[in-house]
Amino acid sequence: MQGMDAITAALITLVVSGPVAYFFGLQRSRQERLDEERARVIAELSRLLWRFQMTALLGTNPNQPPEVRAGRIAENQQAMAELSHYFFARALWLDAETEQIITSFLVDMTNALNTWEGDLNEQGYPSSDVGIAAAQHIFHAVPVVREKLEITFRAILYPPPWYDMPLRFLEHIQARNRQPGEDVGSGDADTR
Repeated sequence: MQGMDAITAALITLVVSGPVAYFFGLQRSRQERLDEERARVIAELSRLLWRFQMTALLGTNPNQPPEVRAGRIAENQQAMAELSHYFFARALWLDAETEQIITSFLVDMTNALNTWEGDLNEQGYPSSDVGIAAAQHIFHAVPVVREKLEITFRAILYPPPWYDMPLRFLEHIQARNRQPGEDVGSGDADTR
């Protein structure tokens, strides 16, 4: 009789654990493919941002002949168009925060480039403080966005360990329940 109970237990374990393992394996496989594609999109966006930054640097170099400056501005506009097209074609692969960062960056850079290009004088210098501010903004905004993309990329490649999940879940709940404008350090702590 005990032999029959052991066989029954083994069969029940096999019947239950097989589908459960398959389900979790399938979910893991899907998540890995999603993360792989997301990382690929972020890496390409970073490359296109770098290209945009380099063409902007070349285009804003003063004392260039007008035809050289016009060619470099055209290269920069093409780099911006490639970045925009790539992003909008693959935005669904990105998480909402990264998508918002790139969307606002594209709008911001389009405005800054239009301001800068419209403010150039014959020698290639901005003719007002508005043009100078636009050029400086272009130089400072791109590295910030690339750094945010790099952080997102590294989070995909090196996820936190599984045993940190309860702490991350608690932080998520606390952040969700926190009132807007509430300081992270404020609370019922004893202030002696």
